[in-house]
Amino acid sequence: MNERIKKDMTKGVSHKETFTKYDLRQAATAPVIAYNHGAKNIGRINQAIRFGYFYAMGLMAIGTVLCAGFPEMFLRMFSATDEMVAIGIWGMRALSCCYLLVAVRNMSTVIIQSLGHSFTSMAVDLSRNYAVLIPMAWLLSLTGKLNAVWLSVPVADTVAAAVGFALMLRFYRKDIKIAIGE
Repeated sequence: MNERIKKDMTKGVSHKETFTKYDLRQAATAPVIAYNHGAKNIGRINQAIRFGYFYAMGLMAIGTVLCAGFPEMFLRMFSATDEMVAIGIWGMRALSCCYLLVAVRNMSTVIIQSLGHSFTSMAVDLSRNYAVLIPMAWLLSLTGKLNAVWLSVPVADTVAAAVGFALMLRFYRKDIKIAIGE
């Protein structure tokens, strides 16, 4: 196997390992919210939601500090060329600035799905990629500047986090507050 392919595969594995704990939060929070929604236990739902947001944002804050503060170190871990480092430093900083928004979006979609609105949850994630990210990347690519294209990710994550959080609040008020009688 080509040495370059091995390094690229290592990057993918490393990324997966990094976000495993983050994904476990989703796997653990969703059933707790769904079960307690059925049991009409609003206290436990609120506790799970608070814990989920706290855990997700805490983990992503650590990721933000590390990736924004030490991008060259991470790029060099994967034998990046000097040209890749020059491009990647700005890119990693641009992407890591929105990690907290990713936590809000992901946790919001977990809550929406846990309340029985899986189509809406999926729509938030798909719209982030197909309605915002791809068109925004294309528009910014017309500037001819690579650094401008990197900005499409924070824009897409900002829109998706705002929409996801707003929908989560809507379904929370509708499905929990009204159904449980508060």
